Amino acid sequence: MQIDLTDRPRPLNEKWLLFGTLLSNTGNSMIWPVTTLYMTGVLHQTFTTAGIVLMIGSIISMIGSFVGGKLFDHWRPYEALLITSFIILIAVSSLIVWNDWPAFAGLIWWLILVWVLSKR
Repeated sequence: MQIDLTDRPRPLNEKWLLFGTLLSNTGNSMIWPVTTLYMTGVLHQTFTTAGIVLMIGSIISMIGSFVGGKLFDHWRPYEALLITSFIILIAVSSLIVWNDWPAFAGLIWWLILVWVLSKR
């Protein structure tokens, strides 16, 4: 007797999910201090301004997580991943060219939003 397992969902291996979350949080923990140093040292902004930019980035991350979860549940995940990866590539390339003060904050917020949407 053979059992057809093709239509059954595979169980989620929690070990890899936890490892991915650990890597993601570690990356975020290293990016925020570097962003603060860049804004204060190179762009000559105050720590208050850097804190406000990072706070708005965190709010955008929360909103993006909610929207990304909804999109993942109700849309095609593979196509969403490809689209967001392309948008991230454009935003990172834009940061290479436009890395002055106002553009830097806007592109950082855009990157956070699209990156969070792509994780879902």
